[in-house]
Amino acid sequence: MVNFNIFISFSQLQPRVRVPLYFLGERSQSKSVKLSELGAEYIPVYYNDNRHSREAFKKLMRACLPSSINNEPDHTFAKLIEQSEWLQQIRSLLQLSGTVVDLIDLHEASVNLAFEDGWDITCQVSSIAQLCLDPYYRTIEGFRVLIEKEWLAFGHRFGHRSNLKPNSSSFAPIFLQFLDAVHQIQLQFPLSFEFNEFYLKFLAYHSVSCRFRTFLFDCELERVDLGITAVEDKKGSLNSHKHHVETGTGSDDDSIYPGGLRSSSTNQPKLGISIFDYIERHHVRTPVFYNFQYTTDPHQQVLRPQSAVSMLEIWDYYIYEELAQGPSYDLELIGSDNIDEDSEYSAKLPKRKFVTMGYDNISRSDPDAFTQMLDELKQTEAERGILPQKWKQVWDKLELPHSDSLTRHSSFSSALVRSHGRYMHNM
Repeated sequence: MVNFNIFISFSQLQPRVRVPLYFLGERSQSKSVKLSELGAEYIPVYYNDNRHSREAFKKLMRACLPSSINNEPDHTFAKLIEQSEWLQQIRSLLQLSGTVVDLIDLHEASVNLAFEDGWDITCQVSSIAQLCLDPYYRTIEGFRVLIEKEWLAFGHRFGHRSNLKPNSSSFAPIFLQFLDAVHQIQLQFPLSFEFNEFYLKFLAYHSVSCRFRTFLFDCELERVDLGITAVEDKKGSLNSHKHHVETGTGSDDDSIYPGGLRSSSTNQPKLGISIFDYIERHHVRTPVFYNFQYTTDPHQQVLRPQSAVSMLEIWDYYIYEELAQGPSYDLELIGSDNIDEDSEYSAKLPKRKFVTMGYDNISRSDPDAFTQMLDELKQTEAERGILPQKWKQVWDKLELPHSDSLTRHSSFSSALVRSHGRYMHNM
């Protein structure tokens, strides 16, 4: 039987002696490690390795995407989700990351993670802990830095875990599980993230689509051997050059994206561009990745999400379908219509809009109020012959409405309850 008591938040514990360094590692190594002389403490923990994640994900997919109808009454959707233990693994991941957050924030100590080879559970825990500790990593730019640092530079084996290598065994959803955990935190703190849920779904989908070169290899050495380095990827970053690049597949890709779709060298493999450069280019033109509820709060720098299973939800990324055009993570496909508007057939069609859950992309057919008003403003500027402004410039000019603070007065019923309570207490 697995014991999860080790994941109790350290904010609830009062250790007898605080040490400057904590080691979190496997339980089997706890007896062989002696750190008392160094002023450090070893904390043995239980965690799920990639084999447990792989089996849980298989059961999750059987529940979310069944290949055949199951007539057994006990095998309901909720029962299959519970048996998969996917949410239990997300809970353990959040609890272990919360322990690291409390050790660093409340105990002001350093934490060393010593899990297996360091490219699976270590990436997950370290990334989630930094996401909760530093609000910079909850921005679009900071989340890119976090993944490039903790996953790409530290050698997470994307090729093996995504089953892209000839000698890989099977798919292990390590990175997908991390994105799911970030999604759970985002649900509890919707104002603290600059990116929205579609941003996480976009990364989850293209982490295995092989369209971008970011998640194709196992380490930096393989990227360097193919002429791909982090410095070269930064050449396409808008933050480094401060210039705007249109999202069309024009000749710009040849000059600023080495090893891209149309490389100058004929022997260079066509591996695509960096997914984060692609996101930056689209973020300039459209707020498809932006969270309009994002509000910086200087009083809430550190996040401490709830990790109980009752607080977690099944990510609709696993169960949502769009049958009209397929997955909505190809932005060029979304921007183009299947039928030419100038054709005779299109002219005969009635101008009616049908929106059906599971068939159409409702967020695209009926966008939110912020996106719709920005689109209307852009269309109005174009009709008047004015050069349209970037949506982010327009959004940053908006000011919050000033409202007077309301004085709360107790009602008669609440005052009566309090007076009755004092009377009963005096008796």
